[in-house]
Order: sequence, then C-alpha cells, then structure tokens
Amino acid sequence: MKNRRFEEIPAELRQGWEPTPEGQAWVELLGPHVPEDVRRFAPTGDGGILISSARPLLDADNSFAEAIALAHSAKVMEPVLQVLTSAYFLAEVPGEGDCLMFFCVRGGETAEVAGWNHETGELYGPLAYDLPTVLRLAAVADSSDDVEQRRAALAPCLGRWRREAFPLSLFEDALADDGVWSRDGDWPEVEAPTSSFAAIVHRAWWVAQALVDAPPDVERIKAALDMTPDKALARDDFQDGPYAALYWLWRSYFLGEDAWHQAVLARCKTSRSRLVRDAAAYAEAGTEALARMRAHVMGVAEHLRNPFPDRVPVGPLALVRDDSLATLEPPARAAPTFACAPGQALNASWQPTPRLAVPHPDGRRWLVDGGHDHPRKGKHPSIPSHVDALYEVDPATGQGTLFCDVPSEAYYIKWAEYLDDDHLLLINNGRLRLYHRIPAGTGRGYLIDQVPLGQEQALVMCGGSLVMGYGGVPRMLDKGWETVAERISGARVEDGRLRRTADVELGLAYIADHDGVLVGRDAGKTVGYRLEGLAASPPVTTIVLKPTAFVVPEKVWRAGPNAVLDALGPQDVCVESAAGLCLINKLVADPPGARRAYVGDGDGIRPTEPEIAIANYALVSPTVALVGNATEAFRVDLATGAATKLFEYPSGVSPEVVGDGFVVIAGADLVAYDGAGAETARVKVGDGAQLLSPLFGHRVVAMKTSTSPFALITLRDGALVLLGAVRPDGPLAGATYAYHSLPQWAYHALVKAADGTMLDLRGVDAALADPGYGLRLDGDLPARPWQAAPEITRG
Repeated sequence: MKNRRFEEIPAELRQGWEPTPEGQAWVELLGPHVPEDVRRFAPTGDGGILISSARPLLDADNSFAEAIALAHSAKVMEPVLQVLTSAYFLAEVPGEGDCLMFFCVRGGETAEVAGWNHETGELYGPLAYDLPTVLRLAAVADSSDDVEQRRAALAPCLGRWRREAFPLSLFEDALADDGVWSRDGDWPEVEAPTSSFAAIVHRAWWVAQALVDAPPDVERIKAALDMTPDKALARDDFQDGPYAALYWLWRSYFLGEDAWHQAVLARCKTSRSRLVRDAAAYAEAGTEALARMRAHVMGVAEHLRNPFPDRVPVGPLALVRDDSLATLEPPARAAPTFACAPGQALNASWQPTPRLAVPHPDGRRWLVDGGHDHPRKGKHPSIPSHVDALYEVDPATGQGTLFCDVPSEAYYIKWAEYLDDDHLLLINNGRLRLYHRIPAGTGRGYLIDQVPLGQEQALVMCGGSLVMGYGGVPRMLDKGWETVAERISGARVEDGRLRRTADVELGLAYIADHDGVLVGRDAGKTVGYRLEGLAASPPVTTIVLKPTAFVVPEKVWRAGPNAVLDALGPQDVCVESAAGLCLINKLVADPPGARRAYVGDGDGIRPTEPEIAIANYALVSPTVALVGNATEAFRVDLATGAATKLFEYPSGVSPEVVGDGFVVIAGADLVAYDGAGAETARVKVGDGAQLLSPLFGHRVVAMKTSTSPFALITLRDGALVLLGAVRPDGPLAGATYAYHSLPQWAYHALVKAADGTMLDLRGVDAALADPGYGLRLDGDLPARPWQAAPEITRG
C-alpha cells in the first residue's frame, strides 16, 4: 500500500462510493487537500462531543471559534484538537465508548483511520489507510448474513488494516469467533505508507490546551522550541493545509514569535480553507483569554530557554545567581543510634537506627519515628493493633516520650525540624505541617496548621520564620544519584500560622542553608544561588498562638487518658482539650441510635448533669465546651460535667458555635448569643437562609441566603459582622462550598469552582485580624451583600 490513490482501492470496496454534499462541505471547510474517499463519505452516526460533520462549523460566523465554543460547552479539549489535526469522527466502536476517526492527510487520495480513547482523550494511529476498508470491516463484523457471504464480503479488505491494533482487534475477534476468517489464514503482504499522524497530534496537543485555557503540557512545549516554520512557509500552498497552517499560526502566537506569526497570519488569510481563514481572523481579533494564556505560555517558554536566570522572585524575596557558591558541599548528616528501653508505656518502639532523627534544640533528645500498641487493641475489629507515632528519645537511656501520633503516615514523613522547644515542622504527603506542644514545655504536640507544599524536603531559615521547600526526582549525575529539585516552594510562619509565599521552577540538584544563605546548584556545579531580601523580613522570635488557634483532633482512640479510651465504643467521638479534659459524643442504647454528651478525665467518663443529647459542639477553652441538642444550647464544665442551659431555638434548625457564643437561624432572622446565653444581635436574613458550617476555628460562620450562595459572618463584640459574600453571577457562579472534616483544615472553607478547580478561602484570616474590616449588620442583611461588604471572588 505504497501509494494512496483512490482508484487503487479494490473495486468491490469502491462500489457505491460517489461524491456527496457532505463531502463537498468538508472541501469548503478544509480546502483542496480533502481525500477522495472523504469527498464520497456521508456520516451516519452522531459523534457526541466529537465533531462529525462540517455543517455546524460552516453554519457559524467563525468556524474556528465555533470549535472552541463546542469544547468549552462540553468541557473537553477534543473539538479543538480535531480542527488542529484534521481528524474527525468516523464511527463508534460498539460497547467500548472509543471511536474511529478519519484523518485528512495532505497529499493522499485516501484518508487514514485513527482511534480515539474516550478515557484519555488521545488520538492514536493510523490503524488503516482508507475509509471503504474500515467501514466494510465494521459492517461485516456486525452482519447477520451467513458465514460464506460475510467471508466473501471481507475478502477485499484483507491486508488493508493493521492487524491486532485496538480497536480494530475487536472486529477481528468477532469475525474469528464467528468463523468468518482465521487468524492463521493468508494475510496479503502490502507495504503501509509512512504516516505523520502521531507527530501531528503530539505537536498540536499543547496548542489545543492553550486554546481552551487549560494548563499546557510543558514537556511538549519544550520539544517544540527548536522547530521553525521556514520549511513549511517555503511551500506555495502552505496555507491550504489546515493542520500545518493552524499549528504554525497558533504556535507562533503563543510563543511570542511575532515575526513568524505575522508571516504565517498573512498567508493564512489567503487560504482556500475556510477553517484556516477563520482561525486567522480569530487570532487577529484576539480575546482576553488568548492574551492571558499567551503571557503564561511565553513565561513557560522563557524558563525553558533560560532555566537559570540571574534573578528569580520568591514572593518578597529573590534567588540571585552567584556561581561562586556552586562548589559548596552539603554537611555530613548525623546518624545516631537509639536503643529502645524496655517497659515503656503502650509498648513504645523505635528502630536502633531510625529513618527519621531530628535533634531537639536542648541538645539532650532527638525526635525519631516509632510506634506503640493501640491502647484498645483487640477490643473491636476496626481498631488497629499498632499506631505510628513520633517520639522524643534520650539517646543515653533509650527512654522516649510520645510527641504525637501520625496514624499510617509516619513512613511518609520526609523531613522534620524544630522551630523552638515546643514547635515542630514536618513534611508528609506533600504538606508542610506545624505542631505545637500543649501545654508548653510538657504536653503532647497537636497539629496547628498545614499548607500544601508538594515537596519532600525543606530548609527553615531566618530565625524560623521562612521555610523553603524543595523536592524532585532522582537522576544519575556525575557523582551518582542525586535528587534534582524541579520546584522550590516558599512558606512563612507568622503568628503561629503557616502562609504560602511563592513557587519557583528552578531545577537544582543541591539545596542547602550555609550560614543563613540559601544555596543551590545545578547538576554540573556551574550554577549557584543565594536568597536575598531577608533584611526586609526580620526574624520572628516569638510565635504567638491566638486562643482559638490550636486544633483539637476528634479521635476515638488516639487521644485522651486511657480511662476514657477504655470506656469508649467504636462509634464514639472523643475531643481532648489542652487541659487533658475530654468532651465525648457517645452513642447510647436507650433510645437506640441516640447520642448524649459525656465528659471524661483520668478517672473515666460520665454523663453531663443533667444529661443532654448532643448535636453540635465545640471547645471554647481548655475547661469549657458549648453543646447544642435539637432545641437547646448548653454550657458544659468539662471538669465537673455540670451543664447550664443557655437558650432555646426552633426545632429543625442547626445552631453553630462562633467564638465563645452561638448563632442560629430562627425563622427569617440570624440570632447571636453570647456564652452566657444572652441574645446580643439579631439580623433579618430572609426566608430560606441556611447555615452551612463554622469555619476558621469556629471564628466564622458560613451562610447561604436567597441572594448570595455563600456569605461569611463573624461575631465582633457581640455584633454580627459580614466579612464578605459571593455574587451569584460572578466568577464563583456554580461553585460548591464545603467545610473539610479533617481537623487540620478547621480554618478553611474549601470551594470547588464550576470548572472543577479547588480554591481555598484562607484569606479570611486577614479580615479577622483587622477590627475595621467588614460590615456591622443591624436590622436587615443588605439585598446585595457582595456590594455592601467585600466581594468573595476567585483569585
């Protein structure tokens, strides 16, 4: 099959193939290079999200813009990838979800047949080299005629498709099972032509991503940087071939190759393909989305061309190139040993040479990874036998003190470092986590905060206030295997919280802190960097924890005195305060399924006095909890169990704890109460308003109203204050809002935008810190709350 002449297709396959109106439409759309079999093809199936007909594109004002609109409408990339590659829907593969596509190859009288993977969106092939062959193959496989008739109908196709290539292999299987053909039978030796389809798809992929405003594939961009359009432009009819003309038009646009872009644009305006002419008009008119993506792709390309620039911004700081640092060597790592002394509580254990060994600032102990027996081991099938944990060990005696439990995650701790005696930073599962010892100097460590770092190692610099995280992939370099960091992430420790600063793409094989200066080098030791700008960011000598800053983990089995643990059932929830006192959400037998509030300490657990059902609860201090049942709110003394009724609210509503008080929706009003049960504020929010959840350590409540899908309200000096609201037709239209249940996310509202992007509303912290921020509510909630108070929008 060296040539691709339509007349050389067997006559039996060409029978009935005459020019069609649909074929002429493809010529109008794509130009004169439409293969002869496509000119004679009339599609019979619906392509779904795939373009199967030229008509919808031709009927639009701009055919290229219509393909982009189809992609956005279906939230897929395929329609744009199709017009960039001249590959269109041919037929569906029964029962698979995958499809066959035809590729309008330039210079041939027959189309190539390719496949489309519905799970990955990839185009692959070619599988065959003309349409009559594949459509006959599919028809015979689906036929109900007798075997001899089907065998005769299939005979002209033999040797004209790629054997055992999915999804044509499905047709082969069906024919073999029916006895229509034998896999071991004669297969004519026909030479297949060379195809450029795979290369065309590969280069078009990142362009399609950019056109639909999706993050482009960096590796594909990197592979394209050395290419030039000179050879393509030398062809007199360059502009008439859509996949070449469109690639160079958009590639030169997105990479900022302005001289080439103008040359290609001028040629595309004269194309005999309407699709190419429309693409030129679309590019010349421009859109905000195109300009934004062009700037992004140009930045990616600039970094690929110059991976080690002289200056790399890192938030308010900068990495400045200083090659004199490239020869510095990393310090030798300490590898201490720790014998585990026998008879320790909960059968504590750690390895003599632990995987993790971090020195404590006092110089007398080390943090190591280990574990202990579960205190309720064997009491229920759901309870594990062993709990991963971190211990502070005296190497001289082998005695250890439990710092914190890290169930099933100790193995994933890649790095840890003390900030001071009572604060520890560690990285596991791609998150930088801050632990605080409560009470200071004696207690266990509790998870205070975490931020996504996406790295495996980190440096703590500038008096503990700056964290530079890095990680990457192992590569064989001159001195053996080294981990090349592909990205550096920044975070700051401020007021006992972690805040992200910036991400930097910088491929360094070595990163270390030498005398307070961050140093990195590349694999060839020719590049070094130092971190500058620290003078503008003085060290933080004191980490301040606000009263509600600590996160109390809700655990059935990992926290609290053993006397409490022994009294809990597998479905009970125990919340331990900083004073070692517990509030317990306990499942009781009478009535079945009911839950009541209990308190606990080293002597065991006991119900509150009087006994109260429990629906909502929060700790407001180490000794006090606020508890709500179906219609009443109580203040509970954790030491004595005494419960004091504060106020009542209508049945069927959900009271929420905010600060040291409550808020509840009563009818059309949002009502605030203080910790003593006195009403402090009342605002009319309208019928249908709904409390979503408490956020940011119970300092803020989220609410849905008839006018705004999401509003944040706090209590300030007893008054209700609107911090911000979402405009229903704005950038967050269609988003969903959820309170993440993991304790370490107690400060966060997680937002899933309509496009599936996860957003984080941590910026509320700044609003809470400013006493003048927001709108004090009095009377009615504004009809358009996003105008009266700051609009919560997408960053």
